[in-house]
Amino acid sequence: MLQIKPRYLLPALIGANGFFALLVSQTSEFQATSKQIRSLRAVVWSLQQKTGWHICVEEPVWDTRATAGAGVRTTFYGDQVEPPDADVLQLSVPTLRGAAAKPAALTSLLTAFNAQNNSVRYKTESLSDFTVFEADTVRNAAGSMVPARLILSTQIAIPVAQRTPSDHLAVLIQAIQSNMPFSPRILLDTGLLPIDKDFTGKNAPGVQPKDYLFSWGTASPQTGRAALVSLLSISKTTFDWQVACQIGINSAGECTLSLRPTMVSITAKSGKQVLKELRFDRGRPDVLPPPEPPQ
Repeated sequence: MLQIKPRYLLPALIGANGFFALLVSQTSEFQATSKQIRSLRAVVWSLQQKTGWHICVEEPVWDTRATAGAGVRTTFYGDQVEPPDADVLQLSVPTLRGAAAKPAALTSLLTAFNAQNNSVRYKTESLSDFTVFEADTVRNAAGSMVPARLILSTQIAIPVAQRTPSDHLAVLIQAIQSNMPFSPRILLDTGLLPIDKDFTGKNAPGVQPKDYLFSWGTASPQTGRAALVSLLSISKTTFDWQVACQIGINSAGECTLSLRPTMVSITAKSGKQVLKELRFDRGRPDVLPPPEPPQ
């Protein structure tokens, strides 16, 4: 584990599944050391909090296992699943400023993860405002590296129709599930977000579900990823996405598509660093949300 001098250490995030620490030194503007399940996602979240960059991570569909490990759980549907094995990531980025900072930092992140782990390797793709880390190859049950299977790479077609944002997302998930050549169960996770309000900006008292309706669909077959970007481009709030897949124990497993606004770290009036959710960053709502309580 990386040893640093105490004066450079910000509060560490330590969980049951591993260790994560965000480090800032005199020589690098961003440093991170992580050893846990989904180290890449943990470091991406911390990088987003410092920069506001829109970064998405898509895990592969993992091979089925015959026996359960320590992290096994039973899903709502009665299937046994467990998360992938822990991985590691140690990263140092000299600067996060300037026009070249983002591509250089994300290239460093990609190179570092792929060099430090041998169970899965990622590639990046730029789509609109998003940089997407997509699993490229993965080690299968026989120990060979094979092309990764990604739920959002599934070819789909969605009829154009009037729906609410949440219904458009549900139809997109259904289309992916119906057209996948492999069959993990796909779930949609928007947390506790009022996603229809955050998407449309229709925030006035008394708004009805019909007020959130708008027309959307795909003109021709395309990947689920392209369809998702097309849908999210309409939103008044930028939603980053993550795909986390669980390993199936004698079952096809489970993948969750999560959507969240970007969280950034800001300095409150008290001088403390607090996290702020970037809502309505693409357009004003019809009624501004109430101000947040003082920090």
